[in-house]
Amino acid sequence: MLIRHRLILWFVFFVTLVLLSFSLFIYFTYAKHRNTFFQQRLERRVLGTQQLFDPEGSLKGSINTVLNEQTDLVFSGTDSLYYSNIQVYDFYPAPSFLDSVRQEGKLFFSYPVKAHEREKNGVAMAYRVSFQPDSEKPYVAIITAYDSEGYQRQESLADLLILTNIICIALVAIFAHFFALRTLSPLNSLIDQIKGRFNNSLSFRLQNLTPGDEVGSLTTSFNELLDQHERLIANQRSFISQASHELRTPMATLKGLLETALYYDKDETSLRESQQKAIAELDRLISLSNGLLMLAGIENQEDYINTHKVDMMELLMDCMDQVQSKWPLQKIRLTFSDGVRLQDRPLVIPGEETLLKAAITNLIDNACKYSNDNEVSISLEMNTETSLRVRVRDRGIGIPQNEMLQILEPLQRGSNATSRQGFGIGLTLAQRIIRLHRGGITMSSEIGKGTEIVVDFPFPYA
Repeated sequence: MLIRHRLILWFVFFVTLVLLSFSLFIYFTYAKHRNTFFQQRLERRVLGTQQLFDPEGSLKGSINTVLNEQTDLVFSGTDSLYYSNIQVYDFYPAPSFLDSVRQEGKLFFSYPVKAHEREKNGVAMAYRVSFQPDSEKPYVAIITAYDSEGYQRQESLADLLILTNIICIALVAIFAHFFALRTLSPLNSLIDQIKGRFNNSLSFRLQNLTPGDEVGSLTTSFNELLDQHERLIANQRSFISQASHELRTPMATLKGLLETALYYDKDETSLRESQQKAIAELDRLISLSNGLLMLAGIENQEDYINTHKVDMMELLMDCMDQVQSKWPLQKIRLTFSDGVRLQDRPLVIPGEETLLKAAITNLIDNACKYSNDNEVSISLEMNTETSLRVRVRDRGIGIPQNEMLQILEPLQRGSNATSRQGFGIGLTLAQRIIRLHRGGITMSSEIGKGTEIVVDFPFPYA
């Protein structure tokens, strides 16, 4: 069902509910008022029965019949009918009813009659007369009548309320239709813009017609998503282009070396030298391919990894040993903060150990590569009670400030790093692995003074 139709239905439903509630309130309030007013009229009539008797107990008059189908009954203390204004009546009380009236003093009641759909009302009152002995029970006067005029007005009110509700609900449905169209017109305009896009241009953006409301915010968010999509496609194209170039270079070099060895190397020394160069290029090609495959694997995993308990202290020591074996002459120092040493629980985080080891190893390897043989320091700290921090710092060539964000992209390297071997994959890979583990990475650098990379992981293990 369309949102427009749901809005109309809900709007009509709630307004109808309010109208019906108000109408029922008016109807039942009037019904209660009619009943109370008619009971008061009956009560005034029943009080007049006390004037029927003279001091000797003889009837001195009769009650004027004013109400519709009025019946007047007076019962003596012995429960016998003492007075009646008509010969045939539709209500005759039982002795138990008379005793109840004498006990209550006054009693309002109603009872059904065959001649009418609605009930007939009555009032009974007990009182003592001057001529009866004290030992005798009080007299009981009963007057019943049918409130035809009141019931007719009540039915007219019900008909009027039903007609008014039907008209109001119809008007509400019409107004709700226009209200829904008016309210959803910005959203419909947005849909029309999307449907009207016949070209496949990445530069397509939605026109924000209502910047101050929720649809305007949706349009802005959608345009930001399109901007991000365009950037991702541009980065993907750039990555594919650069990866093709990076792969093509060692392959061409490897082919040239093999062709040279095949046609020109006649002695064993020259042949061995060509083979060593070919192996070096092949190792470079394998390293590049592995990096690209791992980077692609990280992208495909999106936000899902198989997490296990990873001990950060053991992980850092393994990473440092692995990098130290690659750079045997490089001085690497690993320290633990006081907050870490005072912990009485294992410093474990949820993650995939292989990926985390690849990320931290790449950060330490980069620090060694660009340290200019200066010491590389690694520290594990308690950033907060719920966060572990790994700090990797070198005192090498540094990174230009205007290239800090650029080098996080695949196959991008700093302009002052061309003298070192590398492909521009390690830092990108580390950043994406850390982000996949719900961690954060920040980087600060100064030309000629070195670079510091800070990684925060959520802790403790949950």
